[in-house]
Amino acid sequence: MPLFFLPIAAVVAAQAQPGTASTTVIYGVLAPVCTVEIATPAAVVSLDIRGAQSITPVTYHCNDVNGFTRQVSSQNGGALVRGTQRIGYRISQDGDAEIAIADASLAAPIVSTVGGSASVTGTSGMLSITVPVVPERLLAGDYTDVITIEITPN
Repeated sequence: MPLFFLPIAAVVAAQAQPGTASTTVIYGVLAPVCTVEIATPAAVVSLDIRGAQSITPVTYHCNDVNGFTRQVSSQNGGALVRGTQRIGYRISQDGDAEIAIADASLAAPIVSTVGGSASVTGTSGMLSITVPVVPERLLAGDYTDVITIEITPN
């Protein structure tokens, strides 16, 4: 007797697999930036005016969460100098309380800490100079000083 092979369709029922999930974390890194910008690289002040004279806007950019330390210093210890002759002055800076400087001498550097805050980043204040008195018997000519403002992240 001949043998016949009947094809038999076998259906293997796939069992339902439970669903799976996978996640990924995405993040970006914002590099710390701490800079100070002095808008006017050189300013002329009148030695005849006894009140405050605006010198230049100063803008602070620091995104460090711990804030920054600011040091304001004078090359000549808070005096406009011509040779050995000196004219003392004081500085101030307006603006938000965090960056303001009250009437101060630069005989020694002024060091202050500014807390970390988004409101400080991009904040500006006007740096001003006051010449209280011009000593007698000074020779005519240019009297100069260099003010440096340095900020470093905390």
